[in-house]
Amino acid sequence: MSDRLPRMNEKYGSPRRMPYASGSDSMIYTGEYQSIPAQRPQPSQSEQMKKVAGMAIGIGSTWAFEFISHPFIVMRRSCQIFYPAQSTHLLPITVVPLMMKLNRNKPPVSMYKGFVSNLLCRGLTMISENVINEFTNWPLHSSSYSSLKKHCLHLLLKWSGFFITTPFYVSSFVETVQSYGANEPPTLLDFLLEGCNRLLGRGVHQAAWIIPMWQLLIPTATFKLCQYCVYTLASYAVLRAKSEKQLENSDNSSPVDSDVSTISLYDQQFPILLATFTGTFLADLVLYPFETVLHRLYIQGTRVLIDNMDTGCEVSGISTQYTGVLDCFRSIIIEEGFLGLYRGFGAFILQFSIYAAGLKIVQYLFEKISKSDYSNSLNGNGHRHMPQRRF
Repeated sequence: MSDRLPRMNEKYGSPRRMPYASGSDSMIYTGEYQSIPAQRPQPSQSEQMKKVAGMAIGIGSTWAFEFISHPFIVMRRSCQIFYPAQSTHLLPITVVPLMMKLNRNKPPVSMYKGFVSNLLCRGLTMISENVINEFTNWPLHSSSYSSLKKHCLHLLLKWSGFFITTPFYVSSFVETVQSYGANEPPTLLDFLLEGCNRLLGRGVHQAAWIIPMWQLLIPTATFKLCQYCVYTLASYAVLRAKSEKQLENSDNSSPVDSDVSTISLYDQQFPILLATFTGTFLADLVLYPFETVLHRLYIQGTRVLIDNMDTGCEVSGISTQYTGVLDCFRSIIIEEGFLGLYRGFGAFILQFSIYAAGLKIVQYLFEKISKSDYSNSLNGNGHRHMPQRRF
């Protein structure tokens, strides 16, 4: 044994102390080679706080956009159904004075009619999809790697969920457009009972000229599915483009510049917000005429009073006699022209203009946090400038 030690010393050198990756602890060389696992540096408390702040900005901005957009959705829907109006409100220049008149005569809360019921409709749709998934095992999600069969079953699941919640969606729409103060304000229980009555074909469905719910189920579910498809494809295209751009930047950058900790807040949160904005914008833009047709059918025969979209100071009733989707589409083209399908488009422009402005503010906040993380990660290795990201 003693003869082997000098030979080992000649070949491998004398025993020495090898430090660990962290701390002042050490280990003694025993003749057996052991690999020391590389330990990633633990993020500091400030870095963790910045990551939490980035996630809060991403989630909070999503809800903020929903809240800010709702008054313009109310205006858009009111203009779509008020066909006697002389102005079609195709541009924001006519929508802004009208909103000012409405706010002058009514409290600000009147612009948030149907906000809670609209959120409840989304929740009911999610519940319906989960229940259908439990009984049929149709996939709740699909990806670009999914098979054609899985895509079809996923779309069938979404269509079925929209089909079931259509009566509640119609009830929420009526609550959104009815004049605040001229009608009795509905409660949450009224919204649920109205949706159930429409689903079962009772109550208000017996009024004259009202479109039976069974005629609205398939068109509404198909319309919502088309919105979902356009939204999904547009969102996927944006995320794919951003992902390829990030890979290209990481290949062309130095190891310090490509540190994940300096770009994770921006690259993980902002592309999702941008994809949501793009998908929502394109889905509403492409299907705007069909939305106008369905909204005319939803309000027909309900006898609710809505605000006058010319003066903003009066209330009026809507009296139409459409027999179905095709008849409504043809009547609008003949009586109001093709632009009649785009009534209230100025509110749509305002809605997404403010959405885009808010997105720029969120982008600025993410860049400020990313720049702060980047400067802290250099640790005295020199100052570099973060590349400017634009959308």
